[in-house]
Amino acid sequence: MSSRSLIQCLNFLPLDVNCITNHASEFSASWFKLAKQCKIVVSLAITEATYTPMLHSHIFTETEKYRDQEFTTCKEDRPLFVPFCANDPDILLEAAKRVEPFCDYVDINLG
Repeated sequence: MSSRSLIQCLNFLPLDVNCITNHASEFSASWFKLAKQCKIVVSLAITEATYTPMLHSHIFTETEKYRDQEFTTCKEDRPLFVPFCANDPDILLEAAKRVEPFCDYVDINLG
């Protein structure tokens, strides 16, 4: 599947078009499976904001592998929101400080 086809199918996700184009080879097989099943016709538009998947603050602060796998971004992902689930304010603060240089906002999910 071409990068452009992938972009058209996944445009409903909060990802920047340039970022997807530049990193299409990094998408897992499950993303390509989703893209093949996608029948949505969309235009290529610039996003107004980008969100990462919700990250678990405790795991994020303690596990380098989790950080490397779950938090990826590129310069086109701006403005960038990084949501964390948390129940400990100190751990949440530590997680937020780790992403601070790479994002514009930290979204907190305390529920």
